[in-house]
Formats: sequence, structure tokens, C-alpha cells
Amino acid sequence: MAIYLLSIAVLIRRQRSSLDIWVCLVLFSLVIELTLLSYISSGVRFSIGWWAGRVYGLTAAGIVLLVLLAETTTVYSKLARSVAAEQRARQNRLTAMEALSASIAHEINQPLASIVTNADAGLRWLARAEPRIDKVHASLQAIVSDGHRANKIVSGIRAMFMKGAQERVPVDLASIIRDVTGSVAVEAELAGISVEVEFDPRTPAVIGNPVQLRQVVWNLVENSLDAMRTSKERQRKLRIKARPIDDGEVEVSIQDTGVGLEPGTEEQIFEPFFSRKPEGMGMGLMFCRAVIEAHGGRLWTSPNLPRGAEFHFSLPGAEMTGPDRGR
Repeated sequence: MAIYLLSIAVLIRRQRSSLDIWVCLVLFSLVIELTLLSYISSGVRFSIGWWAGRVYGLTAAGIVLLVLLAETTTVYSKLARSVAAEQRARQNRLTAMEALSASIAHEINQPLASIVTNADAGLRWLARAEPRIDKVHASLQAIVSDGHRANKIVSGIRAMFMKGAQERVPVDLASIIRDVTGSVAVEAELAGISVEVEFDPRTPAVIGNPVQLRQVVWNLVENSLDAMRTSKERQRKLRIKARPIDDGEVEVSIQDTGVGLEPGTEEQIFEPFFSRKPEGMGMGLMFCRAVIEAHGGRLWTSPNLPRGAEFHFSLPGAEMTGPDRGR
């Protein structure tokens, strides 16, 4: 009894942990059991005090064992959940790094291809019997412009993944659409695709990153052109419309008469690394949705009957974009 009481006093005096408390409880139950067996029963076996001590000892030992098993199971389950959460966080970081790398590779491929095309054109103009210096000069200017555009694309993608680093200014969507359609005009003409632009003059400006929004429009237009190149339809038409909608928002829709979308893939096409193109990386539409949602808008798709697909995105207008919503 003295050893039990001394042990309880030592455990209580020092800084108590959960294990110390349970050891104190076990020792206290042993004190009570010893009291019942030795003093209450007067050392007589099979007396009321003896049976009370036996029953109490078994009950206390069973309860303590069950509680300790439950506590141990809880600790191990929490540990397992922590390990699983750490693994998920690690996987998410790796996925984010892969997405960032793939996005940069996907978006930078377009200005690089344009740089190569302009460089080849400049070399051909120089290789002629009478070199066209004016044409070479124009090709070099286009190369410089594409080089700056590539730099802005990389900066824009980095800004999308870095909070607080996004440049937000009033953006005229009409100017962006005209810029993109002008850049793909020759490409569309060679593919036999007519381009139509319908812009409501009442459409307000939006607050956003002009490089990122231009890349969104560029990606959606390029996807529509690719869909119509593989289409057997004689009438190939790309129609881009921008108009104000309810609540001061602006909606831009890009329609094509291409092969359209397979049923059931309307949301899947926005997932990373999903692509129907043999050479596709599956990052373009994921990048577009991420940019639009970061600007407080949304991006969705619908069929363009009788044939083709239509992509829509909406953004809050400049007059309704407060300091909090524009971030």
C-alpha cells in the first residue's frame, strides 16, 4: 500500500502526461482492490469483501485495458491520417509543379513556332537573287514581338501561381479579340475558315491581367481552328461574340463548325493532361479555366448545333469589380 501511494504521489508532483494520469488511475484501483482484499475482508477468502475486491479488480483492469486500447487505436488512426494528408499534400505539390511546367511548355510553344516561321521567311527573303530587305526587316520585327510575347506569357503564368503578384488593369476585350483574330487571319484563310467578330459597343471593360486574358482568347481560338481543320464540313466558320449580360458582367463566346465535343466530356476537357489531340498536352483549357476563375469569372462549353462546339466565358465588368472582387 505504501509503495502504491508513494508512486501516486511522485506521479502527481511531476509534470503530468496522459500516460502518467492512466498509471495513477491503475495504482489507485490497485489501492482500492488491496483495501477490499486485505482489510474489508479481514483476509478471509470467499467473503463479501474478498468477492468485492476480486470483482472490482477485474472490472477496473478490463475498463483500463479497453480505454487504453481505444486510446492507442485513436493515436494510430490520427497518425495514419497525418501520414496520408502529408502524402496528399506532397502529391498536390508535385501535381502543381507538373501543371506549371506543362502550362509554360504549352503556352510558350506558340510564340516559339511563330519565331521559327518568321525566321525561315526572313532567310528565304535573303536567299533571293534580289533580297527584300523590307520583308526581312518585317520578319525580324515579328521575331522581336514574339520574343517579348513569350516573356510576357511566362510572367503571366508565374503570376497566376503567385498570390499577390497579378497585375490587374482595365482591359478592353474588343482590342484583345481584334489582336488575336488579326494574328490568326492568315492561318484561318489558308485553312478556308471565315472569321466573324460581333462586338456589342455597350460592352464594358473588365479588370484583369491583359497577357493572361489574351492567352485565354488565343487558346480558345486555336482550339476552334484545330477542330475545323480536321472537319470535313465545307462551311468552316469561326464566330466570336462579346456582349454585356445581367449583373454588369461580360460574356465572350467562341463558336466553330468543327468536329464538336464527345458527349460526356464537357467537364473532362478542362482537367489537366486530358486531350483528344495526338500531340496535345491537355493543359490549354485547364490554363484557360484557371485564369478565368482567378479573375472572378467562369468558363464553360456547349454544343454549337447543328455541328461544332461553343466556348463561353464571363467576367465581371470594370464598374462592378470592387477592390476585393478584382483580386
